[in-house]
Formats: sequence, structure tokens, C-alpha cells
Amino acid sequence: MQTDAPGVLQMRLVVEADDYDAAVGFFRDVLGLREEESFAGPGDARVAILDAGRATLEIANPAQKRMISSGPQQESKL
Repeated sequence: MQTDAPGVLQMRLVVEADDYDAAVGFFRDVLGLREEESFAGPGDARVAILDAGRATLEIANPAQKRMISSGPQQESKL
């Protein structure tokens, strides 16, 4: 089946991690994913965006997941 739609340009995967620092350390330091950006938000919400080629892997702590689920909020860049 032929389609005019483009292929996958990027995939975004968000992983909730109770031990945020250990998860970021594993994916960044052990697996070698480059950290593109990291953000902090209200209530200790934190997220790190790691480059995985065509995909970005976002490691988020539980507070960040709650913030994402509750709708738009103000984040500050770390």
C-alpha cells in the first residue's frame, strides 16, 4: 500500500522514574544518550530530555508526571 504520508520523523517516549537521578544516570552515563535539556517545575517536578537518534527519551519523576497529566504549567529550565 502506497501513501503520501511521510515516515516517522520523531518519536517521544516519557518514562516515569521514582529514582529520577538513577534513571537519568543510567540512560545518560551508562547507555550514552546525550542530554539535550532538563527542566524543573512546581512541586519538585523534573524532566530530562535525552537524545536517542530519531527519538527522545524523557525521564520524568512522579511530580512531573502529575504536572503533565494536570495540564499546562510553567516550567523553568535547569
